[in-house]
Amino acid sequence: MTDGHQFTRVRLEEVLAEVETLDDQLPEPISLRASVENIETTIELLERVDSTCKVPQEQSR
Repeated sequence: MTDGHQFTRVRLEEVLAEVETLDDQLPEPISLRASVENIETTIELLERVDSTCKVPQEQSR
């Protein structure tokens, strides 16, 4: 993972933890579950993009 992607991933993990904490504190039926899912999806996509960017470099070796 590049430094930029690593920083972004770490920050997304921090934001995810904060949103999950806030979600736990909200009264029912208010929820941030959709936001949590969006952040989780963003993290997964970032990992996929990063892994596909590494493949051509490794193949050229």
